[in-house]
Amino acid sequence: MISIQLKKTSNKKKSIFHIIVVSSISSKNKFIEKIGYYKPNSDFWGNKYIYLDIDKLLFWLCRGAKTSRTIFSLTKPLLLFYKE
Repeated sequence: MISIQLKKTSNKKKSIFHIIVVSSISSKNKFIEKIGYYKPNSDFWGNKYIYLDIDKLLFWLCRGAKTSRTIFSLTKPLLLFYKE
């Protein structure tokens, strides 16, 4: 089974989460593809950043990948406005 998850890659105060595609057969450190990142810490103006390649996300969702709850809540507003 293929799933789309977050992986934390930095220290406590400045956390960055990479959005990755993972197979359940592989170990925790191996992933298939990195499709974006999420910065939950806000900047000076209070903005939070998410970078996501929507085409890759849709590719993996069409292939049957399952999303975690956090990824689903992050990508739901983005996918509402996406049209091909």
